[in-house]
Amino acid sequence: MPDPCSLTGKNNRCRQTAQGTFRDSKQSPHCHQTAPPILEAGDGIGGSARRFKLGGDERPRPIERAACENAQGKARNKRQAPCNQPQQAREDKTPAADAAASPNVNPGFNPPVTIRVPDTSYPIPAGAVFAAPDGVAAVSGASREAPTTLQNALQNAPQGGTIVLRGGVYRTGITLAKRLTLQAAPGEQVWLKGSDIVTGWVKDGALWRRDAWSYGFPPRVDPRDIDPKFPMGVHGDMVFVEGAALRQARDKAAVGPGEFAVDYEGKTLYLGDDPTGKTVEAATRLQGVFVGKNQAVGTSAEGSVIRGLGFTHFAGQGIMLRAPRVTLERNAIIWNGIRGVSLPFALPNSHPGSGTKDEGDQAENCVLRGNTVSFNGQMGVFGNGVNGLMLEGNTIARNNIENFSKSWSAAGAKIIRTSDLVARDNIFEDNYASGLWMDISIYKAKVTRNLVRRNAWMGLWFEISHDAVIAFNTLHDNSVGLYISESSQAQVWNNTFVDNDTAIRINEALDRRNKNAKQIAQGITWQARDNVFANNLYAFDANRKPRARFYKADNCRVKKPASLMIAVNDFNAFVRSGTPGPKTPPPISWSLSAQACDESFSTLAALQAATGRETHSLALNDAAFVDAARGDFRLAPSSPALSRGTALPEAVVRAVGLDAGAKTNIGAF
Repeated sequence: MPDPCSLTGKNNRCRQTAQGTFRDSKQSPHCHQTAPPILEAGDGIGGSARRFKLGGDERPRPIERAACENAQGKARNKRQAPCNQPQQAREDKTPAADAAASPNVNPGFNPPVTIRVPDTSYPIPAGAVFAAPDGVAAVSGASREAPTTLQNALQNAPQGGTIVLRGGVYRTGITLAKRLTLQAAPGEQVWLKGSDIVTGWVKDGALWRRDAWSYGFPPRVDPRDIDPKFPMGVHGDMVFVEGAALRQARDKAAVGPGEFAVDYEGKTLYLGDDPTGKTVEAATRLQGVFVGKNQAVGTSAEGSVIRGLGFTHFAGQGIMLRAPRVTLERNAIIWNGIRGVSLPFALPNSHPGSGTKDEGDQAENCVLRGNTVSFNGQMGVFGNGVNGLMLEGNTIARNNIENFSKSWSAAGAKIIRTSDLVARDNIFEDNYASGLWMDISIYKAKVTRNLVRRNAWMGLWFEISHDAVIAFNTLHDNSVGLYISESSQAQVWNNTFVDNDTAIRINEALDRRNKNAKQIAQGITWQARDNVFANNLYAFDANRKPRARFYKADNCRVKKPASLMIAVNDFNAFVRSGTPGPKTPPPISWSLSAQACDESFSTLAALQAATGRETHSLALNDAAFVDAARGDFRLAPSSPALSRGTALPEAVVRAVGLDAGAKTNIGAF
């Protein structure tokens, strides 16, 4: 993989410099005066012209006043390689200009973007309780003009009630143990922060220190999560000076400008920058919201709704769900130390107030809709045993900023041991890991109409799992567009793959066998069998991606033919534009037998002759996209891929909502 520090232009450093900006006539003096475009949650966040911003104000203020609190992710620790180097060519020798346009680098170092909780105007039901950062505990919160505190509102709101949060910053974590709706007041920016403002600094040589620092978040992760080149990334500690994140160094001796260190035993926080006259924020809370059950009184947060809120600066995760049928809608969950949203498998006594696990502890049939989940340390969304989970219309982008191991745990979203997953109409982009990773006995997944781009590892990864519809997705500029490993009966239809290093990879990288008898009876064998690839469009520009491949169906580890892994591959289009160079590798690999387990084919015709596969597929020089340079991969009226697909099977028709039996185009559009 390329050096994650190699960026062109003035952002080629190992530290973000994102600052918040607001369009408001009453801005605080330390806000910039020119505001960039505002990014709403649920929108794409690509593009170098945008900047990152976090809304909110610690002080009481009128509803219309914008605030000047900024947030930004941690950069690399001091022991990592320097980043002020010229752009290096990528593995595929992509020119620097192209690499900058679609970087396969750590997203924490990409040009900063603007993130704002979307403006919402949810109706306020009768009997709603109002809360505000400057609310008064002695009042009931019955009116917008006389709000109570958030903690008081949580205590007094009835089961099934609604809490309306007035705009501002709430420096607190909370627990929902009864069914509630939490929503932002119409048009107001609400942020829950896991940090506190730190004062009391003392000069200490070239550094500044804060004594009696009782907070610390050393690693609480599986050692296999750690990339040894980035050992400090797994710490949840975060420090921000005037909204700019500092790097975490291993100890006091390693601290330099733009860095901090925590002496856990000595209870001391060290800074490499002078904090005089500046706002310093440091993480002091592990998680933002726990949604679960109060075993002692028998109440559950099942069916709760959290919408229109922001969660940031929490050392662990922004939101943890352990209750069924919870909806997260149009929230911004950003810059948290480990995960944005966590839906872990419930264990006995796993949270204060929880008793033994029962059905109420598991986060099944939950919905994440229209959220922005970005710039989190390890992953944006993690789910384990969350049957019926729906991811719809989210932007899950630029996660794994702390360089956790891409091959073990990190992802934009990683879902394991789950049936009936639905992921549709999302954007998975610029994650320094896989975009969406489905792992360990995923069953009956439907992954449709997603935009999956510029992820540094796999765009979509379907691993040791069974029975998925992966259809009408657009995947471009990923390391691998779609990886199917030790998985069976994936229906891969009508996807558009453009300029991925490898469009599709399928194999049995390890000789694994499922030992769960119940899962085996369902077909979850952990072997690559009977997958179908039809109506897909594979395209790359040989000038831009001279080493790109359409697909690799090699199987040398277990010495099995690709015909076992792939039941059908036909009615696809292979588009290689540009001029292949003398060292351009063959774009197709296929396992013919145990002895010929990785045979290469330079043309579609050669593959057809050797395998009898892809008999109705097309070899094209131009897909005739509407505007590929601008990322518009719809087929133009002149495209030879129009009306050349075959009829969709019923499973795909149901998953995507198209007419049964209709002949389709090749590709996603």
